Amino acid sequence: MKHILILLTFICSLPVFGQHHFIGFRGGVSLTNVHFSNNLIEGDFQRRFHGGISYEYRINKKFHLMCDLMYDQKGYSTEFRYTDVNGNPTDSVTARHNFEYISLPIKTGYRIGNQLSGFLNLGAVPAVLTNSTVLVPAVPGISEEERINATEDLRRFDLVGLVEIGGDYTLHDRFVIFASGTYTHSLISYVLGPGFEARHYGVMLSLGVRYALGGKK
Repeated sequence: MKHILILLTFICSLPVFGQHHFIGFRGGVSLTNVHFSNNLIEGDFQRRFHGGISYEYRINKKFHLMCDLMYDQKGYSTEFRYTDVNGNPTDSVTARHNFEYISLPIKTGYRIGNQLSGFLNLGAVPAVLTNSTVLVPAVPGISEEERINATEDLRRFDLVGLVEIGGDYTLHDRFVIFASGTYTHSLISYVLGPGFEARHYGVMLSLGVRYALGGKK
C-alpha cells in the first residue's frame, strides 16, 4: 500500500495549474473470473464493483496520461457437487470467491476528436489485496454455511495489464463526462496450493466525470 501511495504522489505532483489537468470520479460494474494453471477447475464469472478517483493530464490534443486510485472488487464462483455412495449426484452448491483490492491504474493513450472524443488506453495496474473471503452456502443435512477468510493465504500484490476503449464529451469547457470498457488480465499469479495457481481477468464497464483545473481544455 505504501508503494502505491508514493507512486500516486509522484505522478500527481505535476503542476496542478493549467488547462491540461483534469480530476474526477469513476465507477461501474466489473465482470471477473480467473484462469487456473492446472485446468482441473473452471471458474464462473461474478459481477463486482469498482470505483475511485480519476486523474488525467493531456500532453496535447492527441496524447494523454492518466492515473486512478481505485477500490476494485474481483471474484469468481465454483460449483461443488455432492454424490451418494454409488457416485450419483445428490446436490450441489456454488462457492463465491471474493477479492478486494486497492489499485492504481496508470495509463497512456491516444484520442480522436475535440468536444466529442474517442480514446484508446494501454496501461499497468499495481494493486494490493486488502481482503479475500470464500462463501460456501449450506447444504441441508450435509453442511452448514461457511465464510472463510483467505486473505493471509494469498499473494498480497498483483500487477495487471489493461486495454481500455471509450469516449468522452465536454460540457461548458470544464466538465467532461466519459464512458469506457476495459479488459484486464493479471500478469502475475497467486498461489492456491502446490502447483495450483490462478490469475484474475475480466471486463470493467465504467462511467465517470472529470473537472478541468484552470480553464478550457
